[in-house]
Amino acid sequence: MSKASRIVDMAVTADITDYAIDNYSLEDALLELELPTEWISNDEVIEAFNNGLIHTYIQEKISGAIDAYIIEDTEITQQQCNEWAILYQEPIRLQRLQINQEEREKAEQFSNPIKSGVRNLVAQNKELINGTAQAVVTEDITEMIAKLKSGNTEDILSVLVSQTLQLQSLTNKITQTAGNSNHYDIMQKFQNMQLKTMAETRKTVMAINEVINPKRTTFIKEASQHNHLHQNSQEKTHIKNELQAPEPVTEAEIIPLKERAQ
Repeated sequence: MSKASRIVDMAVTADITDYAIDNYSLEDALLELELPTEWISNDEVIEAFNNGLIHTYIQEKISGAIDAYIIEDTEITQQQCNEWAILYQEPIRLQRLQINQEEREKAEQFSNPIKSGVRNLVAQNKELINGTAQAVVTEDITEMIAKLKSGNTEDILSVLVSQTLQLQSLTNKITQTAGNSNHYDIMQKFQNMQLKTMAETRKTVMAINEVINPKRTTFIKEASQHNHLHQNSQEKTHIKNELQAPEPVTEAEIIPLKERAQ
């Protein structure tokens, strides 16, 4: 067989495989390809056709189809299902795991707070964050959270300080722009913007101070309230006991009672 004939044969067998995947019978595939009908018993043709059926069987099993449905909808027989279930059990299992993992990762883009946040960052910075950079961002955010849990506030302080500097820079630009205008309405708008920016700067500075010097007033207030309630409870119990206790009877009160009885 020449090299040219082998290329033709490979193309024909590939076509037969495709027709099998498209759920043609072998006879119909040969008819569509205008091939001799006696090729139906050719080993290479049968192998090529079975390759298509195997592909279909594996895909159906990955999607969870049962043998009865596969036999009804395809050219696959029960005997082939029994044989291929054993031969291709591991590839089917691994492919199912991969699909499940892919579906899980897609869902986590919305349900997982970190991945959802990274997804938003990527959407806002498509030109800067590619697939590899996205993994780096996810890793860095996860590490930042771990630091915060351990009490290390260095990263969050860096964010807040950077935000403060950005707000200060914005305030300066607003001031310069307002100073270049002689129209009262325009100046008033810029002044309002400046006041808002200054308010945000103050909030950010207060947040920095809270991170560095966390307040204990909440704890002290709660403890004071607890002590006050406990003290009130003790006083109420003492008063209640005093009201319920009978008054003592003196000996002077007992003697007249005896005399009356006589």
